[in-house]
Amino acid sequence: MAIVSTSGALLGVAVYQNGSRAGGITGTDYGLDTNGNGLFDYLVVKMSYTPDQAGYYMVAAVLLGTSDPSQDCFGGLAVGGLRISGYPISVAYVQVFLEKSDNEIKLAFTGKDIYRSEIDGPFTVIGLAMPSYGIGMYPYGPGVSPGMNPGTDPVTGAGARPGVNDPYMGWTMPAPWVYITGTYSYTDFETATSAIKFTTTITDQGVDTNANGLYEYLRVISDVQVNLAGYYSFSATLMKLGNPDPSSMYGMPMLGSFAWGEFDLASGPQTVSLEFNGDEINAAGIDGPYQVTISAYYFGDYNYYINWSDTGRMDPQMPPGQIQPGIPGYPSNQVVPGFDYYYDFACHQTNAYKYTEFEERVQDIIFTGFYSDLGIDNDGNGLYEQLHVDVGVAVYKPGMYQTMATLFTSDGTTPISYSYDMQQLNDGLQSVSLNFDGGSINASGLDGPYLVNVTVMDMRGMGMPSMISTSFFTRTYTHDQFEGYSYWNGTRGVWIDSVDVSVSGDPPNMTGTASVIVTRGPDLLTVDLSDNVYLVVMDTNGNEIFRGSAYVQLPTGGMSASASFSFTLPEHGEYTATAYLTSVDRPTSAMQVSFTA
Repeated sequence: MAIVSTSGALLGVAVYQNGSRAGGITGTDYGLDTNGNGLFDYLVVKMSYTPDQAGYYMVAAVLLGTSDPSQDCFGGLAVGGLRISGYPISVAYVQVFLEKSDNEIKLAFTGKDIYRSEIDGPFTVIGLAMPSYGIGMYPYGPGVSPGMNPGTDPVTGAGARPGVNDPYMGWTMPAPWVYITGTYSYTDFETATSAIKFTTTITDQGVDTNANGLYEYLRVISDVQVNLAGYYSFSATLMKLGNPDPSSMYGMPMLGSFAWGEFDLASGPQTVSLEFNGDEINAAGIDGPYQVTISAYYFGDYNYYINWSDTGRMDPQMPPGQIQPGIPGYPSNQVVPGFDYYYDFACHQTNAYKYTEFEERVQDIIFTGFYSDLGIDNDGNGLYEQLHVDVGVAVYKPGMYQTMATLFTSDGTTPISYSYDMQQLNDGLQSVSLNFDGGSINASGLDGPYLVNVTVMDMRGMGMPSMISTSFFTRTYTHDQFEGYSYWNGTRGVWIDSVDVSVSGDPPNMTGTASVIVTRGPDLLTVDLSDNVYLVVMDTNGNEIFRGSAYVQLPTGGMSASASFSFTLPEHGEYTATAYLTSVDRPTSAMQVSFTA
């Protein structure tokens, strides 16, 4: 094992002892060669640290490269009031017990991470020492949560030490420390192989698709070197440079937009472009230049199973065909050998755009006010298998849209059925169509007209979606106009058949009992069907008086099971009892009865 030391400097170390900074802080760094091949496997940073109180701490740090400012990945991000810039090369952390005295802490950054970055030192290390959640809930003593200031009254907050308060997190972020390492070449470290690498060539341009002088998109073009052919997932974040929020411990700049895409890339030099929606930049009201962080992950094939290894890295997958040991039934494959990294990321500073150069946001889609509904009888037996609805829309931005709808009782209180669809919609006037399951309507025992809640949302990716919602009433139907469940149809062959309630006594000892009958259709399946039954009792003011659950089993087709409930009623009056099958929020069957106590 070889160790090579270099000189370094520890800057701005924030250590508190009884409310004041401690002095005499020192630090060193050195390369560590563990296998004797003349290359460093780790860059070790050693420092002294004195905490406010003895206890378990998580000490974490990021190693930054002093690269070209245009490749800065932080865009003015601040941690604990400290502005951060540079390219994040590696992270290191250790969980340790620290005494209230001088402690030596070692952090080891992986040498292959440094080689992969192709950035020479000196490097900047930014670290934090935070009370640990992992060992002992209260490292500072009873009643003082991890992250609280030592000596802080947990109720009044009195006694807080200086720090950077985050109103969103409710605790004080410890001030970070900064360390500058000695000089290294990235070739001093253990070599690493990558499935994909970004080159230094990243450009951007505004895209005006309709020649109106405004950009609909901000396109970012990246050159990559692909060493392993296959599918890659790319994602990018657009941020505003600078202007950190002083009230936040992170000082996060305002985000502008997101973009993503999947690409089938052959080996060799390739070019990938991602587009940010210009209307999102306009709506944010932020001028450039913008900070772009773009990442690429190898996925091998669209049919993959993502497995997180114990290192926290994503294991890439080959095309399907094998079963992963230990997880029966999940398709997965062996990791493609020969590479240390199956991902890469890069940063880029765009040109200085004005937000007014981008197209203003126009609603992508609106409802026209046209609604229709129709019972569908597929087998000609006079009963409806489906309730079909059409909703008129005007589409101003063609694309993929997701439609979700819920069928309620006319008062909007009891959900009966759900429907969902994904459709490619073209420009202009058209309808989105959905079908509600007739078996669910029949099993509910509830008559129409029904209330339909519809939401349509664009699927442009990770940006701000355009989403609209509306409600309308169907024509009048009775539940028995719809086909009942007579067999297992892949949706549900079990329903709530009846709800009976009886009341005895007078307040304050007035009690109610309910019996809910659950029936299974006469299927021929040799499986034991089981489910949860819920009962909710409410008064006429909408106050929930009781909620309970029971478990029922239906081993064979054509049988019924009973679930019993008992509850206390506070006063004489009118009440409703609603039984739900499977869940209250998304029942597969529901039935409501009214009763007088």
